[in-house]
Amino acid sequence: MSDRKLLETILQEIRLVKDDVSTLKGDVSTLKEDVFTLKEDVFTLKEDVFTLKEDVSALKVDVRSIKRQQEEDHLILKALEHKADINKAEHGKMTGEIEQTREHLRNMDENINVIKEITGRHEIDITVLKRRPV
Repeated sequence: MSDRKLLETILQEIRLVKDDVSTLKGDVSTLKEDVFTLKEDVFTLKEDVFTLKEDVSALKVDVRSIKRQQEEDHLILKALEHKADINKAEHGKMTGEIEQTREHLRNMDENINVIKEITGRHEIDITVLKRRPV
């Protein structure tokens, strides 16, 4: 092979390598853009995760508050149930006492009627006795 041919072959090889390097540069540039895009996406994801963490923290605070209120409501409900039981017992007791009072009044009415009868007989006896000569 002559020097000229050898130089042309080397030159051709250099051009091929140059084309390959140029293609690689384009690929590297594309990769750099892709990496930059990925970095932006990762940054956005980090921001989203941070926002989600804040939201979860706020939800935890809300849940704690709701649980505390629920416990208070439960205690109030228990107290009201207890008070209702007491009122029911007192109402039952009063109903019994009212019934006893009614029965007592019925007995008093009967006694008054008996007294009226006796008084009526006594008035008759007194009238009869007044008319008798002594």
